[in-house]
Amino acid sequence: MNDKFNQVNLISKQLQQIVNDKKYDILELKDILYYLMSSDKKYSDAFLSSLLMGLELVNMPSKDIKTLIDVIIRINHYNPFSVSLSKYPNITCVAGSGKKYYKTLNITTLATIVASGLGAVIVKPTSKGVTSRLGSEDLLEYLKLPITNSITKAEAFISKNSIAFFSIENLIPKFDAIYGGRQLTISPLSNALPGLMSPISCQNIYFGLSSNYHNKALNLLRSYGIGGNISISSTKLNEGYLDELTFSSGSKLTFESSNNSTIILEGITFDKADLNNARSTNNITNNINKIISEIKSTEVTDYMKIVCLNAAGILLTAGVYKNIRVAYEQAKLYVQKGKLLDRINALRGKQL
Repeated sequence: MNDKFNQVNLISKQLQQIVNDKKYDILELKDILYYLMSSDKKYSDAFLSSLLMGLELVNMPSKDIKTLIDVIIRINHYNPFSVSLSKYPNITCVAGSGKKYYKTLNITTLATIVASGLGAVIVKPTSKGVTSRLGSEDLLEYLKLPITNSITKAEAFISKNSIAFFSIENLIPKFDAIYGGRQLTISPLSNALPGLMSPISCQNIYFGLSSNYHNKALNLLRSYGIGGNISISSTKLNEGYLDELTFSSGSKLTFESSNNSTIILEGITFDKADLNNARSTNNITNNINKIISEIKSTEVTDYMKIVCLNAAGILLTAGVYKNIRVAYEQAKLYVQKGKLLDRINALRGKQL
């Protein structure tokens, strides 16, 4: 594993096998991943991106995806969901795989804030903009809301506000340094890795997935110890998938309770919202200004309806409500009463 020439040959062989034969050797892939993450090589990012993109052609099974994720976790000395907070037995992790195609404004970030204001206790992994121009971490920094990787600080913030934000980049820095999630949305890792970025134990998880592999994501997340409710959300568009729910025939929410009973909601259309009115632009300043304007408004616009729908999915997953439509109406009412702005001001400790 120390000879550069042999490593390049091994990686090239795996790529050819994946593309030509739709096959791979999981033990060789495991060794390659160890090598790329342990080496300071300029070609590491290109090789790793190519391998992971290629593996989507193979429809990699859950057990092999877990093998690769375990390598990433181990080499970063990171143990997901390892710290239990005894005072909070029902925490919900809210995460997403990102979206490669249709770019929306930040939806899940605001949805977590709404849901936590309505009774859910939430841990939210965050990241810098990679597949979008304004990542969740970027938005939180603009809003001056705290992001941490300190368990002590997170517990204090949860105690006061029922929510905490963790930076993905700081939890798996070796992987992020060579890969940074640039192709995470079209790799097998997207089926679980972003949802594992909480060192605090979470009983439930609401996971946005940019694909239709809901069962694969469910199985993987269960294998990492999520014992409560799990929801997988996505919306299929002509261009591909969003990792959020929208009001459309392509929306899908797979809800599996802690007793393994499953409910699948498809084509959520009990309200209407034009997705174009929630679309992100390439101008970060304009995006920020629009989001802040929406936060300060008590009008439930198309964008805010989609935020409230995803807040409803979180509330369903957290067990706060048993019906997503009822939860949605409560989330809308929360926005209409100006409570979203009040909550952000409370989290900031000053006026927005």
